[in-house]
Amino acid sequence: MINGSGRHTPNSADKGHYFLSKMADNVKTAGKIGIDDGKITYLDNWSGHYRPSGQDLLNSANFFNRLNLVGKNLELYKMKGSK
Repeated sequence: MINGSGRHTPNSADKGHYFLSKMADNVKTAGKIGIDDGKITYLDNWSGHYRPSGQDLLNSANFFNRLNLVGKNLELYKMKGSK
């Protein structure tokens, strides 16, 4: 999850992103992330609560790319039914 301030908040097995966002009404994006050799290889916008759009997914990819965290074969998956 990337909160409204643009800060990445990692998820953990016992706390969902809604809790980690301090129950915020909105976030910049949410979803799953895959990492291989320290680089992001997979992003999606799957979130049962926040329902980020396809544009939010692209914004996430661009955000991580600017930080040089994206691998050369990044896979993006838009959640079915998202805008």
